[in-house]
Amino acid sequence: MRRERLGHRNAVCWGARLTDRDNFARLRAAILDDPALQRQLRVITDWETFAAQAIAAAKERGIELTEDEITEERRNQQLDWLARFA
Repeated sequence: MRRERLGHRNAVCWGARLTDRDNFARLRAAILDDPALQRQLRVITDWETFAAQAIAAAKERGIELTEDEITEERRNQQLDWLARFA
């Protein structure tokens, strides 16, 4: 069964593929469980390096993410923040 998620550019195939948000949740959980990875990512000061390191960390853990997906999630988080606090 296939359905389009509202407000999200990707179609979701239930039972066939994790959504980008699921992959981000998995990566966040992995980062929270790994103090060394937290330290490694925390010292990065530019976006391109951070995105590359996050993608590499995800890949090492079997999580598929692209730079476009990370950039989109960053933008979504910024918009969420603005909606709450602006």
